[in-house]
Amino acid sequence: MKMTETNSTLGNAGLKRMLPLMLLLAMCSGCLTPRLNNTDRLINHPQFRSAVLAAPDWTRDALETIADLEREIEAE
Repeated sequence: MKMTETNSTLGNAGLKRMLPLMLLLAMCSGCLTPRLNNTDRLINHPQFRSAVLAAPDWTRDALETIADLEREIEAE
């Protein structure tokens, strides 16, 4: 279907009003800090309990390392 002013839901005036908002969103989207939740994902894994029972110190150290690295990434 070809877009014309008559079948457009916004029309030219609507697009002109939306343009500043779209530009603002495009500019700000690169400024957002990523939220990483890999520790939560690993804790919720079906084999997490087995990992804790088999190697509790290693599992704790691995999760702390991941959390520290995620904090560094999120702080950038």
